[in-house]
Amino acid sequence: MLNGATQDHVRISIFSDNLLVDSIVSGPLGKFKYALKTNSYYSISFDNTDGYHKVVAVDTNIPADINSEIKPYKCIIRLDAEFIDDGESAKKYSDYPIGIVKFDEESKMFELDYHYSRSRIKEIK
Repeated sequence: MLNGATQDHVRISIFSDNLLVDSIVSGPLGKFKYALKTNSYYSISFDNTDGYHKVVAVDTNIPADINSEIKPYKCIIRLDAEFIDDGESAKKYSDYPIGIVKFDEESKMFELDYHYSRSRIKEIK
């Protein structure tokens, strides 16, 4: 999303162990699907044509006792300045992932770690 509107053709780069695994471009409305291997750790970088950049970390580790099918994770990534108002904040914003997605044993699905995201946003502001 950019200023509340969806975007086509967002560059999505997928890294594992700091190595580029794949690079794709989103389809209409910025949608994409990508199957990640379980029990791995990924960084997914989103870049739009206006130069905004975000990274989300994804931890695909699943407890061994989970044997049911897990729903795909669906998320919305904003690719605009939302709260960046100077160069220093922009650097803080892009240095570390803005969010971490990991398996939640209680809900038995992948979810965003809201505590981490809130602390990152607070740190940047």
